[in-house]
Amino acid sequence: MQDLPLSDYVKFCRVCKTFFDNKKIDELLLKAAFTARMERTNLIIKNFDNSEVMALLEEVLEDRNVSKDFKDEIKSVLTGKFAGFKDIYFDNNQHIPTEKRI
Repeated sequence: MQDLPLSDYVKFCRVCKTFFDNKKIDELLLKAAFTARMERTNLIIKNFDNSEVMALLEEVLEDRNVSKDFKDEIKSVLTGKFAGFKDIYFDNNQHIPTEKRI
């Protein structure tokens, strides 16, 4: 994925969003697609003002099945005031923070 052009990465995120909408993946995996770091940067965050990225992020904001926390993070990306995604993974059904921010 690190070599994908932005438009292909947005398509990948859209496929993940479709899987989320169809309950094939949970929000954690959807968020992982959006938060993937490419060569120490994140294509979504870096290109937050790109029309394709903005449309994708606004689609997530409108989804009533997406958590408030994730929506708040998406809003901060869209405004350019992003401080970092909360990176939380699950182990034996417990929340375990692995990093505070990425």
